Amino acid sequence: MSKIKNIIIGFGISLITFLILFFGTEFYFRLFNPQIKSFLKPDLVLGTKHIPNMILEESDSCVEAIFSFNSEGMRDIEHSIEKPEGVYRIAIIGDSYVAAMHYNFEDAFFKQMESNLNKKGKRVEVLSFGVSGFGTAQEYLLLRDYALKYSPDLVILSFFSANDIRNNSFELEKSPNMPYASLDNSGNLFFNDFKISNSYLNQYNSKLRTLFFDKLHVVRYIYRLSNKSIPFRNLLARFNLHTQTESTEKSTDSYAVYFKDIPLEWEQAWKTTESLILKIKKESEDNGVGFLLFSLSNPEQVSQELFSQLEKSHEGIELDKYEPEKRLLEFTNKNNIKYLSALSAMESLNYQKIVVHPSCHEHWSKEANHLAGNLLSDYILKNILN
Repeated sequence: MSKIKNIIIGFGISLITFLILFFGTEFYFRLFNPQIKSFLKPDLVLGTKHIPNMILEESDSCVEAIFSFNSEGMRDIEHSIEKPEGVYRIAIIGDSYVAAMHYNFEDAFFKQMESNLNKKGKRVEVLSFGVSGFGTAQEYLLLRDYALKYSPDLVILSFFSANDIRNNSFELEKSPNMPYASLDNSGNLFFNDFKISNSYLNQYNSKLRTLFFDKLHVVRYIYRLSNKSIPFRNLLARFNLHTQTESTEKSTDSYAVYFKDIPLEWEQAWKTTESLILKIKKESEDNGVGFLLFSLSNPEQVSQELFSQLEKSHEGIELDKYEPEKRLLEFTNKNNIKYLSALSAMESLNYQKIVVHPSCHEHWSKEANHLAGNLLSDYILKNILN
Protein backbone atom coordinates (compact mmCIF):
# COMPACT_ATOMS: atom_id res chain seq x y z
CA MET A 1 0.00 0.00 0.00
CA SER A 2 2.83 2.36 0.91
CA LYS A 3 4.47 1.61 -2.45
CA ILE A 4 1.33 2.67 -4.33
CA LYS A 5 1.09 5.74 -2.12
CA ASN A 6 4.68 6.68 -2.93
CA ILE A 7 3.99 6.26 -6.64
CA ILE A 8 0.93 8.50 -6.39
CA ILE A 9 2.86 11.11 -4.40
CA GLY A 10 5.75 10.97 -6.88
CA PHE A 11 3.37 11.34 -9.80
CA GLY A 12 1.63 14.25 -8.08
CA ILE A 13 4.93 16.04 -7.42
CA SER A 14 6.02 15.48 -11.04
CA LEU A 15 2.69 16.77 -12.34
CA ILE A 16 2.80 19.86 -10.14
CA THR A 17 6.42 20.51 -11.16
CA PHE A 18 5.49 20.16 -14.84
CA LEU A 19 2.52 22.51 -14.48
CA ILE A 20 4.62 25.10 -12.65
CA LEU A 21 7.30 24.95 -15.35
CA PHE A 22 4.75 24.97 -18.17
CA PHE A 23 2.70 27.90 -16.93
CA GLY A 24 5.85 29.70 -15.80
CA THR A 25 7.14 29.42 -19.36
CA GLU A 26 3.74 30.53 -20.67
CA PHE A 27 3.89 33.56 -18.39
CA TYR A 28 7.39 34.37 -19.67
CA PHE A 29 6.29 34.23 -23.31
CA ARG A 30 3.20 36.34 -22.69
CA LEU A 31 5.22 38.95 -20.83
CA PHE A 32 8.57 39.04 -22.66
CA ASN A 33 8.30 37.13 -25.94
CA PRO A 34 4.67 36.88 -27.10
CA GLN A 35 3.99 34.58 -30.05
CA ILE A 36 1.41 35.80 -32.56
CA LYS A 37 -1.20 33.20 -33.41
CA SER A 38 -1.74 32.06 -36.97
CA PHE A 39 -3.73 34.39 -39.21
CA LEU A 40 -3.71 32.13 -42.28
CA LYS A 41 -6.23 29.54 -43.43
CA PRO A 42 -6.25 27.04 -46.31
CA ASP A 43 -7.71 28.24 -49.60
CA LEU A 44 -8.53 25.81 -52.41
CA VAL A 45 -7.40 28.23 -55.14
CA LEU A 46 -4.75 30.43 -53.52
CA GLY A 47 -3.26 27.83 -51.20
CA THR A 48 -3.51 30.09 -48.16
CA LYS A 49 -5.35 33.25 -47.29
CA HIS A 50 -5.71 35.58 -44.34
CA ILE A 51 -8.66 34.73 -42.12
CA PRO A 52 -11.51 37.12 -43.09
CA ASN A 53 -12.77 39.55 -40.43
CA MET A 54 -10.08 38.46 -37.98
CA ILE A 55 -8.89 41.01 -35.43
CA LEU A 56 -5.47 40.23 -34.00
CA GLU A 57 -5.11 41.98 -30.67
CA GLU A 58 -1.64 40.64 -29.95
CA SER A 59 1.81 41.95 -30.68
CA ASP A 60 5.32 40.61 -30.34
CA SER A 61 8.82 42.06 -30.34
CA CYS A 62 8.59 42.55 -34.12
CA VAL A 63 4.96 43.48 -34.68
CA GLU A 64 3.77 46.42 -32.64
CA ALA A 65 0.59 47.20 -34.55
CA ILE A 66 -2.74 45.62 -33.74
CA PHE A 67 -4.29 44.69 -37.07
CA SER A 68 -7.44 43.28 -38.60
CA PHE A 69 -8.58 41.86 -41.91
CA ASN A 70 -11.65 42.82 -43.90
CA SER A 71 -14.25 40.42 -45.31
CA GLU A 72 -11.92 39.55 -48.21
CA GLY A 73 -9.14 38.58 -45.81
CA MET A 74 -7.07 41.66 -46.65
CA ARG A 75 -5.55 44.11 -44.19
CA ASP A 76 -7.72 46.98 -45.31
CA ILE A 77 -11.01 48.67 -44.59
CA GLU A 78 -14.16 47.51 -46.36
CA HIS A 79 -14.60 48.84 -49.89
CA SER A 80 -17.74 48.83 -52.00
CA ILE A 81 -17.60 46.62 -55.08
CA GLU A 82 -18.97 49.49 -57.13
CA LYS A 83 -16.43 52.24 -57.64
CA PRO A 84 -17.61 55.67 -56.42
CA GLU A 85 -18.14 58.16 -59.22
CA GLY A 86 -15.15 60.37 -59.92
CA VAL A 87 -12.74 58.20 -57.92
CA TYR A 88 -9.50 56.83 -59.35
CA ARG A 89 -9.03 53.35 -57.89
CA ILE A 90 -5.66 51.69 -57.44
CA ALA A 91 -5.36 48.01 -56.53
CA ILE A 92 -1.99 47.00 -55.13
CA ILE A 93 -1.13 43.31 -54.98
CA GLY A 94 1.80 41.68 -53.25
CA ASP A 95 3.06 39.66 -50.32
CA SER A 96 3.71 40.61 -46.67
CA TYR A 97 4.96 44.08 -47.66
CA VAL A 98 1.43 44.83 -48.87
CA ALA A 99 -0.18 42.86 -46.04
CA ALA A 100 1.51 45.55 -43.92
CA MET A 101 1.47 43.80 -40.57
CA HIS A 102 4.72 45.18 -39.21
CA TYR A 103 3.54 48.75 -38.74
CA ASN A 104 0.43 50.84 -38.32
CA PHE A 105 -1.80 50.62 -41.37
CA GLU A 106 -1.71 54.36 -42.10
CA ASP A 107 2.10 54.15 -42.29
CA ALA A 108 2.04 51.52 -45.05
CA PHE A 109 3.62 52.83 -48.25
CA PHE A 110 0.44 52.49 -50.31
CA LYS A 111 -1.60 54.40 -47.72
CA GLN A 112 1.04 57.13 -47.79
CA MET A 113 0.76 57.14 -51.59
CA GLU A 114 -3.02 57.47 -51.33
CA SER A 115 -2.73 60.34 -48.85
CA ASN A 116 -0.17 62.16 -51.00
CA LEU A 117 -2.29 61.88 -54.15
CA ASN A 118 -5.42 63.13 -52.39
CA LYS A 119 -3.49 66.08 -50.98
CA LYS A 120 -2.63 66.97 -54.59
CA GLY A 121 -6.32 67.33 -55.37
CA LYS A 122 -6.88 63.87 -56.84
CA ARG A 123 -9.73 61.62 -55.70
CA VAL A 124 -7.83 58.38 -55.20
CA GLU A 125 -8.79 55.19 -53.37
CA VAL A 126 -6.17 52.48 -52.83
CA LEU A 127 -7.26 48.89 -52.22
CA SER A 128 -4.76 46.53 -50.62
CA PHE A 129 -4.53 42.93 -51.82
CA GLY A 130 -1.51 41.53 -50.03
CA VAL A 131 -1.13 38.10 -48.46
CA SER A 132 1.90 36.99 -46.45
CA GLY A 133 4.14 34.53 -48.27
CA PHE A 134 2.56 34.94 -51.70
CA GLY A 135 4.49 34.53 -54.92
CA THR A 136 3.65 36.03 -58.30
CA ALA A 137 1.48 33.07 -59.37
CA GLN A 138 -0.74 33.52 -56.33
CA GLU A 139 -0.79 37.28 -56.89
CA TYR A 140 -2.10 36.72 -60.41
CA LEU A 141 -4.93 34.56 -59.01
CA LEU A 142 -5.58 37.20 -56.36
CA LEU A 143 -5.90 39.82 -59.10
CA ARG A 144 -8.16 37.65 -61.24
CA ASP A 145 -10.50 36.44 -58.50
CA TYR A 146 -10.55 39.39 -56.09
CA ALA A 147 -9.02 42.70 -57.17
CA LEU A 148 -10.53 43.12 -60.65
CA LYS A 149 -14.12 42.89 -59.42
CA TYR A 150 -13.54 46.26 -57.70
CA SER A 151 -12.98 47.93 -61.10
CA PRO A 152 -9.56 49.47 -60.44
CA ASP A 153 -8.07 51.99 -62.85
CA LEU A 154 -4.51 50.94 -62.06
CA VAL A 155 -2.93 47.73 -60.78
CA ILE A 156 0.41 47.95 -58.99
CA LEU A 157 2.35 44.72 -58.59
CA SER A 158 4.65 44.97 -55.58
CA PHE A 159 7.68 42.81 -56.34
CA PHE A 160 10.18 41.54 -53.75
CA SER A 161 13.06 39.87 -55.55
CA ALA A 162 14.50 38.43 -52.32
CA ASN A 163 11.89 35.68 -52.39
CA ASP A 164 9.35 36.22 -55.20
CA ILE A 165 11.46 34.39 -57.80
CA ARG A 166 11.97 31.45 -55.44
CA ASN A 167 8.26 31.45 -54.51
CA ASN A 168 7.40 30.87 -58.17
CA SER A 169 9.29 27.58 -58.45
CA PHE A 170 8.31 24.34 -56.75
CA GLU A 171 11.86 23.06 -57.23
CA LEU A 172 13.15 26.00 -55.18
CA GLU A 173 10.30 26.61 -52.74
CA LYS A 174 9.37 22.97 -51.98
CA SER A 175 5.97 23.89 -50.54
CA PRO A 176 3.14 21.61 -51.73
CA ASN A 177 0.36 23.86 -50.43
CA MET A 178 0.57 26.68 -52.94
CA PRO A 179 -0.18 26.89 -56.68
CA TYR A 180 2.68 27.18 -59.17
CA ALA A 181 3.00 28.07 -62.82
CA SER A 182 5.50 26.60 -65.28
CA LEU A 183 6.66 27.02 -68.86
CA ASP A 184 6.18 24.26 -71.43
CA ASN A 185 8.81 23.35 -74.02
CA SER A 186 7.57 26.17 -76.25
CA GLY A 187 7.87 28.73 -73.47
CA ASN A 188 4.12 29.01 -72.90
CA LEU A 189 2.93 29.63 -69.36
CA PHE A 190 0.54 27.19 -67.72
CA PHE A 191 -0.67 26.62 -64.17
CA ASN A 192 0.13 23.26 -62.64
CA ASP A 193 -2.67 21.13 -61.24
CA PHE A 194 -3.11 22.18 -57.64
CA LYS A 195 -4.87 20.46 -54.80
CA ILE A 196 -4.32 21.49 -51.23
CA SER A 197 -3.11 18.63 -49.04
CA ASN A 198 -5.42 16.83 -46.65
CA SER A 199 -2.69 17.24 -44.04
CA TYR A 200 -3.03 21.04 -44.20
CA LEU A 201 -6.83 20.92 -44.16
CA ASN A 202 -6.86 18.51 -41.21
CA GLN A 203 -4.37 20.67 -39.33
CA TYR A 204 -6.45 23.81 -39.76
CA ASN A 205 -9.70 22.07 -38.80
CA SER A 206 -8.19 20.24 -35.83
CA LYS A 207 -10.05 21.02 -32.61
CA LEU A 208 -6.95 19.97 -30.67
CA ARG A 209 -4.84 22.54 -32.51
CA THR A 210 -7.47 25.24 -32.00
CA LEU A 211 -7.65 24.45 -28.30
CA PHE A 212 -3.90 24.68 -27.67
CA PHE A 213 -2.39 26.77 -30.47
CA ASP A 214 -4.91 29.59 -30.28
CA LYS A 215 -4.69 29.86 -26.49
CA LEU A 216 -1.10 29.13 -25.45
CA HIS A 217 2.00 31.09 -26.49
CA VAL A 218 4.40 28.31 -25.48
CA VAL A 219 2.60 25.90 -27.82
CA ARG A 220 2.93 28.41 -30.68
CA TYR A 221 6.65 28.67 -29.95
CA ILE A 222 7.07 24.87 -29.99
CA TYR A 223 5.06 24.71 -33.21
CA ARG A 224 7.40 27.17 -34.92
CA LEU A 225 10.46 25.33 -33.64
CA SER A 226 9.10 22.17 -35.25
CA ASN A 227 9.50 23.79 -38.68
CA LYS A 228 13.24 23.12 -38.30
CA SER A 229 12.86 19.42 -37.45
CA ILE A 230 11.31 16.97 -39.91
CA PRO A 231 10.74 14.14 -37.37
CA PHE A 232 9.19 16.47 -34.78
CA ARG A 233 7.04 18.20 -37.38
CA ASN A 234 5.79 14.89 -38.76
CA LEU A 235 5.08 13.65 -35.23
CA LEU A 236 2.84 16.69 -34.67
CA ALA A 237 1.21 15.99 -38.04
CA ARG A 238 0.05 12.59 -36.77
CA PHE A 239 -2.18 14.50 -34.34
CA ASN A 240 -3.24 17.06 -37.00
CA LEU A 241 -1.10 19.72 -35.33
CA HIS A 242 1.16 20.32 -38.35
CA THR A 243 1.57 19.31 -42.00
CA GLN A 244 3.64 16.37 -43.22
CA THR A 245 6.89 17.26 -44.96
CA GLU A 246 9.93 15.57 -46.43
CA SER A 247 12.19 18.61 -46.18
CA THR A 248 12.41 21.81 -44.16
CA GLU A 249 15.11 23.31 -46.37
CA LYS A 250 14.95 25.17 -49.66
CA SER A 251 16.71 23.24 -52.39
CA THR A 252 19.27 25.87 -53.36
CA ASP A 253 20.93 29.02 -52.08
CA SER A 254 18.26 31.67 -51.51
CA TYR A 255 20.78 34.36 -52.46
CA ALA A 256 21.30 32.99 -55.97
CA VAL A 257 19.24 35.95 -57.16
CA TYR A 258 22.51 37.94 -56.90
CA PHE A 259 24.74 35.42 -58.71
CA LYS A 260 26.32 36.69 -61.91
CA ASP A 261 26.39 33.09 -63.14
CA ILE A 262 22.86 32.09 -62.24
CA PRO A 263 22.04 28.38 -61.67
CA LEU A 264 19.74 26.71 -64.20
CA GLU A 265 16.82 26.24 -61.80
CA TRP A 266 16.97 29.93 -60.89
CA GLU A 267 17.06 30.95 -64.55
CA GLN A 268 13.94 28.86 -65.11
CA ALA A 269 12.30 30.48 -62.08
CA TRP A 270 13.17 33.93 -63.44
CA LYS A 271 11.63 33.13 -66.83
CA THR A 272 8.47 31.82 -65.17
CA THR A 273 8.31 34.96 -63.04
CA GLU A 274 8.68 37.21 -66.07
CA SER A 275 5.89 35.32 -67.84
CA LEU A 276 3.68 35.74 -64.78
CA ILE A 277 4.32 39.49 -64.72
CA LEU A 278 3.34 39.66 -68.39
CA LYS A 279 0.19 37.67 -67.61
CA ILE A 280 -0.76 40.09 -64.83
CA LYS A 281 -0.15 43.00 -67.21
CA LYS A 282 -2.30 41.39 -69.91
CA GLU A 283 -5.09 40.49 -67.46
CA SER A 284 -5.11 44.10 -66.29
CA GLU A 285 -5.08 45.64 -69.75
CA ASP A 286 -7.72 43.23 -71.07
CA ASN A 287 -9.98 44.69 -68.39
CA GLY A 288 -9.10 48.27 -69.31
CA VAL A 289 -6.78 48.69 -66.32
CA GLY A 290 -3.31 50.24 -66.28
CA PHE A 291 -0.33 48.33 -64.88
CA LEU A 292 2.78 49.34 -62.92
CA LEU A 293 5.55 47.08 -61.63
CA PHE A 294 7.02 48.37 -58.36
CA SER A 295 10.24 46.72 -57.21
CA LEU A 296 10.99 46.88 -53.49
CA SER A 297 14.41 46.67 -51.85
CA ASN A 298 16.12 43.73 -50.14
CA PRO A 299 18.02 44.13 -46.84
CA GLU A 300 21.34 42.96 -48.30
CA GLN A 301 20.96 45.37 -51.22
CA VAL A 302 20.55 48.38 -48.95
CA SER A 303 23.10 47.48 -46.28
CA GLN A 304 26.69 47.21 -47.51
CA GLU A 305 27.56 45.42 -44.27
CA LEU A 306 25.01 42.68 -44.97
CA PHE A 307 26.14 42.36 -48.58
CA SER A 308 29.79 42.11 -47.52
CA GLN A 309 28.84 39.28 -45.16
CA LEU A 310 27.05 37.62 -48.07
CA GLU A 311 30.15 37.90 -50.25
CA LYS A 312 32.31 36.35 -47.52
CA SER A 313 29.92 33.41 -47.18
CA HIS A 314 29.98 32.92 -50.97
CA GLU A 315 33.71 33.06 -51.58
CA GLY A 316 34.54 32.19 -55.17
CA ILE A 317 31.09 33.22 -56.46
CA GLU A 318 30.69 36.58 -58.19
CA LEU A 319 27.77 38.51 -56.71
CA ASP A 320 26.06 41.70 -57.83
CA LYS A 321 23.44 43.20 -55.52
CA TYR A 322 21.97 45.14 -58.45
CA GLU A 323 21.45 42.02 -60.58
CA PRO A 324 17.67 41.76 -59.93
CA GLU A 325 17.12 45.44 -60.82
CA LYS A 326 19.24 45.14 -63.96
CA ARG A 327 17.21 42.19 -65.13
CA LEU A 328 13.88 43.82 -64.30
CA LEU A 329 14.88 47.03 -66.09
CA GLU A 330 15.86 45.15 -69.24
CA PHE A 331 12.69 43.05 -69.07
CA THR A 332 10.33 46.00 -68.55
CA ASN A 333 11.97 48.07 -71.31
CA LYS A 334 11.66 45.16 -73.73
CA ASN A 335 7.99 44.59 -72.90
CA ASN A 336 6.85 48.22 -72.55
CA ILE A 337 6.00 47.86 -68.86
CA LYS A 338 5.82 50.86 -66.55
CA TYR A 339 8.45 50.20 -63.89
CA LEU A 340 9.62 51.88 -60.70
CA SER A 341 12.38 50.67 -58.39
CA ALA A 342 12.68 51.79 -54.77
CA LEU A 343 16.27 50.57 -54.33
CA SER A 344 18.18 53.78 -55.07
CA ALA A 345 15.98 55.83 -52.74
CA MET A 346 16.34 53.25 -49.97
CA GLU A 347 20.12 53.27 -50.34
CA SER A 348 20.06 57.05 -49.94
CA LEU A 349 17.97 56.70 -46.80
CA ASN A 350 20.44 54.17 -45.42
CA TYR A 351 23.36 56.56 -46.13
CA GLN A 352 21.57 59.05 -43.87
CA LYS A 353 21.86 56.48 -41.04
CA ILE A 354 18.10 55.90 -41.09
CA VAL A 355 17.07 52.27 -40.65
CA VAL A 356 15.45 50.90 -43.80
CA HIS A 357 15.06 47.20 -42.99
CA PRO A 358 14.82 46.59 -39.21
CA SER A 359 16.72 43.41 -38.34
CA CYS A 360 13.72 42.19 -36.37
CA HIS A 361 11.42 41.63 -39.35
CA GLU A 362 13.47 42.89 -42.37
CA HIS A 363 10.46 44.60 -43.93
CA TRP A 364 10.49 48.36 -44.39
CA SER A 365 10.67 50.71 -41.44
CA LYS A 366 8.12 53.48 -40.98
CA GLU A 367 10.52 55.98 -42.60
CA ALA A 368 11.12 53.67 -45.57
CA ASN A 369 7.37 53.19 -46.04
CA HIS A 370 6.84 56.94 -46.11
CA LEU A 371 9.64 57.37 -48.65
CA ALA A 372 8.21 54.62 -50.86
CA GLY A 373 4.79 56.29 -50.68
CA ASN A 374 6.37 59.54 -51.88
CA LEU A 375 8.14 57.73 -54.73
CA LEU A 376 4.93 56.11 -55.93
CA SER A 377 2.76 59.21 -55.68
CA ASP A 378 5.35 61.31 -57.53
CA TYR A 379 5.66 58.69 -60.27
CA ILE A 380 1.90 58.34 -60.69
CA LEU A 381 1.37 62.10 -60.83
CA LYS A 382 4.08 62.50 -63.45
CA ASN A 383 3.53 59.42 -65.60
CA ILE A 384 -0.08 58.28 -65.16
CA LEU A 385 -2.33 61.06 -63.84
CA ASN A 386 -0.58 63.92 -65.64
